[in-house]
Amino acid sequence: MLGQTGQLISVLKALYFKDVCLIWQLLVLRMQL
Repeated sequence: MLGQTGQLISVLKALYFKDVCLIWQLLVLRMQL
């Protein structure tokens, strides 16, 4: 049970950080224009 919960948390973290990277890239592009 704990192992599955740990996997779920790492997946959620990966998705969250991916979203943050995408948002950051969009902000940088907007500032360059």
